[in-house]
Amino acid sequence: MTAPAVECRALCKSYGDGALRVEVLKGLDLAAAAGESVAVVGVSGSGKSTLLHLLGGLDRPDAGDIHLCGEPLAALSGAALSRLRNRSIGFVYQFHHLLNDFSVLENVVMPLLIRGGDRREARERGLAMLDRVGLRRRAAHKPHQLSGGERQRTAVCRALITRPAVVLADEPTGQLDRATAEQVTAEMFSLNRDFNSTLVFATHDQRLASRLDRVCRLEDGRLAAKPQ
Repeated sequence: MTAPAVECRALCKSYGDGALRVEVLKGLDLAAAAGESVAVVGVSGSGKSTLLHLLGGLDRPDAGDIHLCGEPLAALSGAALSRLRNRSIGFVYQFHHLLNDFSVLENVVMPLLIRGGDRREARERGLAMLDRVGLRRRAAHKPHQLSGGERQRTAVCRALITRPAVVLADEPTGQLDRATAEQVTAEMFSLNRDFNSTLVFATHDQRLASRLDRVCRLEDGRLAAKPQ
């Protein structure tokens, strides 16, 4: 049986100390197969962002195990974890986090350059990605010269340029109007299907969540399957 692309078991995470300690995740389990798309829904503050940060190795759990592409994250050194993130994970955030001093194309190809890829090949791949989302003509522009939707589409291209095994999307359309959000998510789903990536998509938008393969509700620190 093929191992899940991303899996966590008995995941616990809390913040603060003493009387101020808040338990966010309380023994959470999740497994997603290669190519599967999973929506994680829940109210604001329920722990959706915390879960994605832990799955992506951006934070460490208090307890529990996380495996990404068969690798146990707890066993990896900082350098090995950084390499795994660069090779196997694409992140899309609610706020685009583009680098304002770099062009759109430079932002998109940054993950390839960080791993020491060939600059000419990176440029060709970056332009091809921008072409797919209708932004090739904006390749030389800086992020501040783009609309909100264009910035988020650029962030999607950056997340998927490495053809990652797992894409973690944290409310990526939360700051967009409905029409722009529809365009961004359509492009994200299309690219994700083409690359057969596993998608874990945190959102409060129930209508958007229903378009994914599976919907899980995060409540009281645990996940439960939500009837489709």
